[in-house]
Amino acid sequence: MEQMRAILDKIKEYDRIILFRHKRPDGDAIGSTLGLREILRLTYPEKEILLELPEGQRICGKCGGTFKAIGKRFTYGGDTGKDQRVYYFNTKEIMGNKFGTPSPIIFEVMNKRIGFSRTVNVRCNGVYSYIISNPLLFYTKVCGNVEQAFTRDQIDEQMKTEFVSALQPAFGALAELELRPAQIPAKANELKKAMNEALQAEWVDRGIAVAKIALNPITLNDEDMKKIKEKLLEE
Repeated sequence: MEQMRAILDKIKEYDRIILFRHKRPDGDAIGSTLGLREILRLTYPEKEILLELPEGQRICGKCGGTFKAIGKRFTYGGDTGKDQRVYYFNTKEIMGNKFGTPSPIIFEVMNKRIGFSRTVNVRCNGVYSYIISNPLLFYTKVCGNVEQAFTRDQIDEQMKTEFVSALQPAFGALAELELRPAQIPAKANELKKAMNEALQAEWVDRGIAVAKIALNPITLNDEDMKKIKEKLLEE
């Protein structure tokens, strides 16, 4: 294989190639040089390929298809060309993915201006949509070399688990913006950005991105709600 590549590299260096045979060539020698000439002509039409035939010798004019196929193998260093396959990806927004937090999420309510900070437990639920943002990455990291259709139900459960897990760091990023829990559902763009950042390794690096998120009102327990209201009234 290495020898074939070395020969191929040498051929690429020159614009004129002259083919020689041994003295008093037999049929095998003549046939192989004729075939090599046609392969080179088909593979490198811009090069001048020279071969002097013995007097009276002619080449069959119906071998082009065979030589062309051999020529393709020649360009791959003697190997057959790689398989060519076509895959279709749904790049539209995939909607209707419901989620809910099975256990409370910690959220830091803060107001740096008045020096207020309180950790609260919140619960939320809603629906999100996602898109295949990078089909090549999605193929490489997720669906692989599939023979049949790869459908969303094969990854929905995994994605939902990862989405809910990412809510904690995403809410942490929103807390730094000094948002109160009740304000988060109205901050869809900020939440979407925070979620895509939190899902970098799980989704984005696999060619998936959060498209939209719709949150229902976030709930707090009565004690946390009371403390926040009292502090707000002090302002």
